[in-house]
Amino acid sequence: MIFLEPYKKVDTIPSITWDLNWISEWESPWSIFEKIKFANLAVKKDIFTVFGNEKVLSLRSILGKKNHDLYGLYAFDDDAFMNSIGFRLKQYNIDCLLDISGFLYKNDIQRDHLKGKAAIKPYKYFRSNLHFCLECMKSGYHSILYQFKMISHCPYHSTVLHSACPQCHTMIPYELSDKFFQAPFVCNCDYSFMEYNTPYHRDWGKVRLDHVRDQAIYQWLTLNQEEKLCLSRVHFYSRNDLKKIPSLLNFLLGIIHKHSTGDEGANLKRSSSPIIQKADRYLKNVSVVGNVKMMPIENWFDLEQHQRHSTISRVISELASSSTLTMKSISKYLRKTLLTKHKSCIRRFVRISKEKGADHPPICPFAYAYVMWKKSLWGIPKYYDVEDTFFYRDGSPLRQISSECDHDYIVDLLDTWIQLHPIKTPFDLASLEWMINKAIGHLALLHFKTWLRKAPTYAASFRIAYHSEIMEDEIPVFAFSFPNASDLPISFICMPGDDELNWLKEADHIICPYPSVKRRRKKPTEISHHPMRLAMEKINEADRC
Repeated sequence: MIFLEPYKKVDTIPSITWDLNWISEWESPWSIFEKIKFANLAVKKDIFTVFGNEKVLSLRSILGKKNHDLYGLYAFDDDAFMNSIGFRLKQYNIDCLLDISGFLYKNDIQRDHLKGKAAIKPYKYFRSNLHFCLECMKSGYHSILYQFKMISHCPYHSTVLHSACPQCHTMIPYELSDKFFQAPFVCNCDYSFMEYNTPYHRDWGKVRLDHVRDQAIYQWLTLNQEEKLCLSRVHFYSRNDLKKIPSLLNFLLGIIHKHSTGDEGANLKRSSSPIIQKADRYLKNVSVVGNVKMMPIENWFDLEQHQRHSTISRVISELASSSTLTMKSISKYLRKTLLTKHKSCIRRFVRISKEKGADHPPICPFAYAYVMWKKSLWGIPKYYDVEDTFFYRDGSPLRQISSECDHDYIVDLLDTWIQLHPIKTPFDLASLEWMINKAIGHLALLHFKTWLRKAPTYAASFRIAYHSEIMEDEIPVFAFSFPNASDLPISFICMPGDDELNWLKEADHIICPYPSVKRRRKKPTEISHHPMRLAMEKINEADRC
């Protein structure tokens, strides 16, 4: 929890028109600078002149994203803030950012702050464009909370945050700039965000933490150190665009059993790994002492370096075999349940069966979804090879420990676990198997659900889609909670219903073009137009000639 008093120096005589009481709790540097410009008839250049560090003051032209960045405030000197307005704005700002997200997985704010470098890419947890509440802006207040991607509504008014000017719809970068404003709080289109009352500062500095109406946000801002430590060990699916998951805040609060009645976090599905005390069946007689010299493995790169070692190689092969078995089991389950009446549709699709000279027959959406899903899961180049019994996955066994379409996520998951609990003996690798299979199984079913939902459209247009295209709007929300010791269980948490197969009932509205046994039966005049078969026919014809 952040309070203003530790950053204030009350006996400071401001060198500009300013009052320490004009700063509200959780206020952003953006609105503080706008207030300073408003009260002093100043512009951006004046802000740099008064508060800039030595390096910036030596520049003729102040250019570049880093110098205008409002997250790190790299161009500014905290002593200058203290001497001019009696407030350590730079330290206060970074402490607010760290209090909001500093304990979360892959927190880039902390990384850039420690390295003293501005982020080249947008921050993981914070928005690059200005987001604001219209009601708050009327009193000249903008909170750093509005930039947090997990917050989509104003914590004080419960209204949806805006990301562009209401009048001209221009999106404004979250940076120190005069480019989009003709005057403080006044857009170039003449729209005034702040109400110009007299005196103008009567509402400045009035917003406090206890004004927060949203219970989830209030709980987030009042997390204790133990709760933050627990959340720091939560690895959630990282390929999502966080701004598309409005329930993520409640989801994370639900993981630590801190939620309001009736929200999404109250009924999360949880499962835990068994306590693994020994390695897989191939390593029961391996001497641990004989392998100490090749340890520790502290990240994924180290595992890649040691994968040729005989013991590690056997463990990796076991992990690859286990993940392969998981994917085969899911495919088998789908074919025996939902797809039991569509096996001939699948064969017709992959064999490209049709009558000679005729147009391509309709594609069954169920067959389309299954074939394209399996193609992306296994990394099979051509859809008509999906049912090829002799297909062999390329790459090293380490590449084969995950499904092809989710390899980057699986690597990131395992890398995080290994960094938290370095591998000191080959036996420690056994704990990875449960995580890999749980992640692969959960994602594989979610992917199939997405393919099935979109299959009717693509099948009807005879269009071959790609995994990235289909999954563009898929938003998996799940996480692994890591224990503080490697011999304790790992927890898997997901939203209610996501790990169940009830969603297969949604397939009731999908219509197969071959509804009867007679329609599904292959016609005598139908032949396969599989490229390999056609190539063999040409060879046979050439031999006969």
